[in-house]
Amino acid sequence: MHTVDIEIFCIAQTRMNEEETRRWLDRCGASETPVPIVADTETIYGPQSNDGMTVYPGKKKEVSDAGAVCGLCAKRCYMSFEPGLNPNVTRVRKVWHEYLTNILKSGHGSVIEHATWTFAIEGISRVFTGELNRHRAGVAISEGSMRYIRFDDIGFWMPTSLAEGSKMLMPTRKCKVCGGTGDMPGVTCEDCDGTGRLESIPLKVFERKKETTRYIFEQGFNEMESNYKSLCTLWGIEELKDFNIKKKLTSMFRRLIGMGVATGGTWTFNARALRHILALRTSPHAEEEIAMVMGMIGKYICSSEPALFGDFSIDPSTGTWIPENAKI
Repeated sequence: MHTVDIEIFCIAQTRMNEEETRRWLDRCGASETPVPIVADTETIYGPQSNDGMTVYPGKKKEVSDAGAVCGLCAKRCYMSFEPGLNPNVTRVRKVWHEYLTNILKSGHGSVIEHATWTFAIEGISRVFTGELNRHRAGVAISEGSMRYIRFDDIGFWMPTSLAEGSKMLMPTRKCKVCGGTGDMPGVTCEDCDGTGRLESIPLKVFERKKETTRYIFEQGFNEMESNYKSLCTLWGIEELKDFNIKKKLTSMFRRLIGMGVATGGTWTFNARALRHILALRTSPHAEEEIAMVMGMIGKYICSSEPALFGDFSIDPSTGTWIPENAKI
C-alpha cells in the first residue's frame, strides 16, 4: 500500500495538415487565403521552446493548429475565407485571434468541436473517473482495467482536504455579531475576521479528526490489499498458465477493491466539451478530486490555447475557472 500524487500529461492534440489545407482552400476558390502560418521569421515553436507548441523552424504561427482548424471550419460555414466568395460577405477578419474571439462571443460552439486534446491522467481514483465519465459527449475514454490489472500493491491519493492545516472540511456557522455579512458599518467584524462565518469546532479537535481519518484510510487500504493478496495466494494465481482463468479470477477479486484505489487512463476532449467541464467541475460545489484535476488541466489549456480558452479567468478565492462566453 502506498500513497500517490496525481499528474496530467497532454500527450496529443489537433495538428493541421498544411498541404491538404492548401489544396482544400484552392478547391473552395480561396486561393488568396493563406494557410494560417506566416513564413520568413526566426521564431521556432516546439517542445524545447517556452510555449510548448509544435516545431516550425523558420516560421511563426499566428494561431495554434487547434485554433486554425476551428477557424477554417467556421469560415467554411459562411464561405468567408475572403471577400467575394459569398456575395453576402464584403469584409473578413484577417487576424485569427480576433476571428476566434468573435466566434466564441457569437456562441458558434459547434465549430470548436473539431479541436481535441488527449490527456493522460495518473494517480486518480475511481471516484474521479466516476465523476468525469459522466461527461461522455465530446470525450473519448480509455481507463485502466480492473479486470486485467492486478492489485498486489494498492496505491491511493490522500485527499487534500485531509492535509494538516487545510480547512476545507471545517464546519462553520453564521457569525451573530455581524449577522453573517462579514463586516459592520465602517469596520471589520473581529469575531469572524470579516468572513461572516465562525469555525464550529476548536482547531485542535479539527486537526485530530483529520489525523484519525488519515489513519483509518491507511488501515482500510492495508486491509484491502491484504485480503486481495490472500485470494491470489488461495487460488495460486502466480502459478496459473491459463490467462483466461487468471482474467476471471482477477475480475472476481476486484470486487474487494474500493473506489479510492489509484488508477489512470487517457481522455480526449474536444474544445467545446472541455470548456463545459472546466467551468462546471472547478466550481466550489464540485467534488474535491475532480476540481483539483480540472484545475490542473485548466491551467495548461488556458495558457497554451488562448484563442479558444483565453476568455476564462480564475477566481483566486475558489479556484473556479469562469468563462466570459459561457453559452458555447
